[in-house]
Amino acid sequence: MEAVAAELSQRSGVERVETVLATFAERALRNPRLAWALIAEPVDPLVDAERLAYRRQYARQLSDGIQDAIVAGELPAQDAELTAATLVGGVGEALVGPVSPLGGNSPGIDEIVTALRTFARRAIGAQERRGLRRSHGASSPPA
Repeated sequence: MEAVAAELSQRSGVERVETVLATFAERALRNPRLAWALIAEPVDPLVDAERLAYRRQYARQLSDGIQDAIVAGELPAQDAELTAATLVGGVGEALVGPVSPLGGNSPGIDEIVTALRTFARRAIGAQERRGLRRSHGASSPPA
């Protein structure tokens, strides 16, 4: 975990936000059964409380990156915590279909992750860039 934090700390705030969300999505799409349980499966209230804690952890990582990017002038002023919570919810909702046990015809992992990276950059007000890098299991935060 410390190695992951060290790697992320070397990136800009926008890159950290993008990497955290892309890593979450990649891991969810590579293990859809677990992702379904973490994101959407009906559960009892105690498990749901843990699910919320898990989402808060991701939102905190995103909020820190957003706040750093605002301070660095990469992003316009905004409520970093609200934006982060919105990203966690939006990305989670976007993954429900692809990880659903009912299956379905969804795009491949790389296509979904690239679309989510674009969505995240637009949502936080970052400049778009062409040819987004795909991350393939490099050191990354836990899913």
